[in-house]
Amino acid sequence: MTELIVALDAPTSWDNRRLLEKLVDQTPVRFFKLGVAALMSDRTHLLIDEITNRYRIRSLDQCARLMLDLKVYDTRDTVARVVHRAFEIGAHMVTVHATPSVMGAAMAAKVRATDVVLAVPHLTDQHLGRWSASFSVGALEACDGIVCPASIAAHHRSSTCMQEKLLVVPGIRPQGSDADNHRTAATPGEAIRAGATHVVVGRPIWQSPDPVAATLAILEEMS
Repeated sequence: MTELIVALDAPTSWDNRRLLEKLVDQTPVRFFKLGVAALMSDRTHLLIDEITNRYRIRSLDQCARLMLDLKVYDTRDTVARVVHRAFEIGAHMVTVHATPSVMGAAMAAKVRATDVVLAVPHLTDQHLGRWSASFSVGALEACDGIVCPASIAAHHRSSTCMQEKLLVVPGIRPQGSDADNHRTAATPGEAIRAGATHVVVGRPIWQSPDPVAATLAILEEMS
């Protein structure tokens, strides 16, 4: 069954912490994403600790999990250090650039057998007419899964080497909502039909006047 990952992309770490508290207390969501911008906010380390430790105790039925959307792209040594540290602090998923050298270093840097490395071959604000030119088949074969728009998710899902891998789809917008800057936005249903194992939703939740109601509506749309 496809799982919802909520992107904690609110303007401040305090906003994100309040959102986290509400969603854990009032919804079944237990998977959260932090991107580079959120990591630059003050006291984000406390937010990471709350996701990976505090709610591990409070949510006995399912531990809260963290996706660090770092899109790491650097030398092999630096990639290995960054990814290893991300898993050390409790991340369940980490994203890296979809090139074989980066992917190899990231996969070797796992801390636990359950750690997940995701390749990012293309972004949701890009024109994807020539998406295949920027994608490395070698990285796809080596990774645990990929992050990609719903518009090409079905193509990746049909690939032989993707049959058992995770497919994480961002740029999700509920029925009738604004696509914002995403050229390839999709509804939860469209992403699920394309083969997504996880969908990532940020602005439709944290910008909502009632984030709990917005989250529950998205979960209903996914069911």
